[in-house]
Amino acid sequence: LSDEAAWPTLRAHLLLLGAAGENPVDALRAAAGDRELASAHDRAAVLDWRLDASGLRNSGAGLLPWMPAIPARLAEDPHWG
Repeated sequence: LSDEAAWPTLRAHLLLLGAAGENPVDALRAAAGDRELASAHDRAAVLDWRLDASGLRNSGAGLLPWMPAIPARLAEDPHWG
């Protein structure tokens, strides 16, 4: 999976899920088990889309419409928020 073109995008999405308090491994397993992946040209892209088809990385719209919001858990952190 890490050799796929969309791996950096999927990895960033999984990091944001973890920052929001979700288990990224469980989310990835659920996305992978949703339907077959063998026919996909870029499996990482398909999995990223399956995690959140809105493209907002499960966190809603950010300050700019094309960017995802900062996860609430991260924004409320005293050091990183």
